Amino acid sequence: MAILEGILEGLYLNPRLPDSEQSNLTALYRELQFKGHLFLATSGTERLKLVVLKKEALLCSAESVNAHINAAKNDRWLNPLPLFHVGGLSIHARADLSQSTVITLSKWSVKAFMDAIITHHITLTSLVPTQLFDLVVQGRVCPPSLRQVFIGGSALSDTIKSKAIQLGWPILPCYGMTETASQIMVNGTIYPHVEIKQDSLGRLMVKSECLFTGYCEWVDGQPQLIDPKVEGWFLTDDYCEISSEGEVTVLGRCSEMVKVGGELVNMQRVNLLLEASKLQIQFSGSAMLVAKPDERLGHVIVLKTEFGDSEALVEDYHCRCLPFERIDSII
Repeated sequence: MAILEGILEGLYLNPRLPDSEQSNLTALYRELQFKGHLFLATSGTERLKLVVLKKEALLCSAESVNAHINAAKNDRWLNPLPLFHVGGLSIHARADLSQSTVITLSKWSVKAFMDAIITHHITLTSLVPTQLFDLVVQGRVCPPSLRQVFIGGSALSDTIKSKAIQLGWPILPCYGMTETASQIMVNGTIYPHVEIKQDSLGRLMVKSECLFTGYCEWVDGQPQLIDPKVEGWFLTDDYCEISSEGEVTVLGRCSEMVKVGGELVNMQRVNLLLEASKLQIQFSGSAMLVAKPDERLGHVIVLKTEFGDSEALVEDYHCRCLPFERIDSII
């Protein structure tokens, strides 16, 4: 565990956070730091709070992942994710358990990523869907040394997935979160260290040794460690479907569901449709759909983009979406 002694402990913050947030979270950490734990920032109801994870929780997850992909000493991981992201930390945990090597990509770019794979004969890596999108848009073919690519962090568009497979990328879509110490399922299959069930509303519940210790936040000006688990079960914010065979389909977050004229719209779903449209028309700029409150309809769908010429993007998206999912305006 020598590699991990200095990694899987302490406070990890995005250096781009505002100074006020960094100061607030650092003060919180200093009040409630625990030996053998690491602290990662996550969104709260009003401001950021800290997720507290045991080192053993991350290693528990890493052990199941390594077993699934038969990770071995001769594997070479490429880490393009920051250490303040649980996905980046988990790569080091997996490599340590399998005694394999980690090569770190300091800044994301398609060229740097491809060069690193070829130069270091990389066999394993993890990406978020945005990074996979960048590879697919440029038509990059997977180098022969790479045998598995985990895709997590957010939902993956079927269009991007299909294009990536055509280009030879051996992708494994996975699901997890900071609170579960990285991924708990891959391709809809739950790892052995995890139990799941649904609550009465269809939300996913998780029980596992990989679960976080609790949330660290200020309560009435005092630092508190709050454990939301009930009898070991953690209620997530994600709706899901569980088949009779135990396969899980995550449908989207409760907070991403909005009503438009009485119709329920999944914002995750419509943004995946938008990703497909961006790929179809080779739209390389940033663009996303958000729900804007509306007195008459409850909400309307708005396109946020840095580019004024978005007519082709809107037209292609409207060919894919349902009538009540159409874009109302562009900002």
